[in-house]
Amino acid sequence: MAEPVPTDVEKKCSRCGEAFLCKREAGCWCASVRVDPAMLAELRARFADCLCEDCLRKLAAGQE
Repeated sequence: MAEPVPTDVEKKCSRCGEAFLCKREAGCWCASVRVDPAMLAELRARFADCLCEDCLRKLAAGQE
């Protein structure tokens, strides 16, 4: 029998290096952040992995 996949994964923000919990796509806090499609494409090109909530919200709002 396969082991269950953990729902929370600790990651480091690809932008600032802060540790945060990723809740795996559909259930994660990031699913509630609205990001313009052009900005989303830029983020995917610039960063190899997830961003923390603070960085993602700032970038999505055009604050940085």
